[in-house]
Amino acid sequence: MTSLLEQMQGLIERTYDLSTGIEDIGAFVIGDEGLRELYGDTPILDRVPEEGGAPDAPAATSPDGAVAAIASGAPAAGAFAAGEAALPAGARTLVREADGSLRLSLYYPDTLIEHLEAHHPLRGLDEGNIDAFAVFVEELDHLLHIAHRMRSGRETTLLELEWQANVTKALVTRHFLARRIAPRPLGEAEERWMRFHLFEKLEFTGDDPEIVARYREASRLALRTLAALDPLDPAARLTELRAFARRSFPDKLRSLAV
Repeated sequence: MTSLLEQMQGLIERTYDLSTGIEDIGAFVIGDEGLRELYGDTPILDRVPEEGGAPDAPAATSPDGAVAAIASGAPAAGAFAAGEAALPAGARTLVREADGSLRLSLYYPDTLIEHLEAHHPLRGLDEGNIDAFAVFVEELDHLLHIAHRMRSGRETTLLELEWQANVTKALVTRHFLARRIAPRPLGEAEERWMRFHLFEKLEFTGDDPEIVARYREASRLALRTLAALDPLDPAARLTELRAFARRSFPDKLRSLAV
């Protein structure tokens, strides 16, 4: 039986027709102990100096052996469920340059995985697991798209990765909701629920205004992208999603006329 991680990898790669070369996604995942053992006191940066505030700056660069962390845009205070622990802010896609190549790790806090195991998304999505599931999907999407770009010799950007992951989490959430109510199609109530929990309720706060601005812009661009996709029939939507994943950052912006 395939794990949730493997199922999500397959769904994301098939949707965007990604070539990542990743055969064992579990080998990239670390928890709290793995983070301590592999990185220890190594600086982990939420923003790399080369970014310089530019939204189209290349991602996955880090000076002096530091680790660049690409974090999900979920609010740090998002709760798993009423009365339960707050959603960990520490889920990260970790990117490190070593010996002229990039090395990737996918860090999920132990509490996040334990929560998803106790409130498994395959049994349904609700207020008790949607926040944790969104983080789970976003970080996996970051890693897969970085791997795809590395294989094809193309750069990506921090804003582009967040934008892409916001689109993916909406698509995956719709997929899971549709599975639960089939054969009835998704209706307005499900769409409102998805938009509220994935976008509208989020409050992006933090000490670095550039990071906060990036998350807000990624959310705005994702909603624009989803609005452009919604009128298309399924075949045309799939074609456009695959084209979207392959466009450069400037071409993505031009496709939305922003």
